[in-house]
Amino acid sequence: MNETPFVRLLTQLARHCNCDADRLLVGERTLINGTAFRFDHDEAESPDTLLVCCEYGDLPERQRTDAIAALLEANMLLFFNRGSESLFSLSPEDGKVWLLARLRLSRLTPQELSRYLAQTAEQARLWRQDHFLGPERTESAVPAERPYALGLGASLLQTPAVRPTS
Repeated sequence: MNETPFVRLLTQLARHCNCDADRLLVGERTLINGTAFRFDHDEAESPDTLLVCCEYGDLPERQRTDAIAALLEANMLLFFNRGSESLFSLSPEDGKVWLLARLRLSRLTPQELSRYLAQTAEQARLWRQDHFLGPERTESAVPAERPYALGLGASLLQTPAVRPTS
């Protein structure tokens, strides 16, 4: 592989995280801080874009609809908060929840990417505990009364690397 910014960044990340660079570079699912990530890049179409995919996990059997609603609310917060290019999605392959984020390679250092991955892994761990429903979630709660989801949108955007790619 040529030494593109993508290859250079993920090779440095692999050394930092003690994981297999080849797996990262070909987009294989890799555990970092106990959470599965995948990376994608298209040098021809978008040479300055790194797609980071973080597996949050399965939707809860109970409160499935509420969990999906919380994810949609989080998507709206992410979209309106400084134009983030992050969103939650369900994988058509296995139905798991994934956070997808487009990051700019030219603005990203291995240290920033590592911090972003650690923060995202922690958010995924928290999501697996309560699925953004919070400990006091009630059916009558309105979005403004869901500080857990509101905090998610803000905390995702605190990382300098999470900026629009345009």
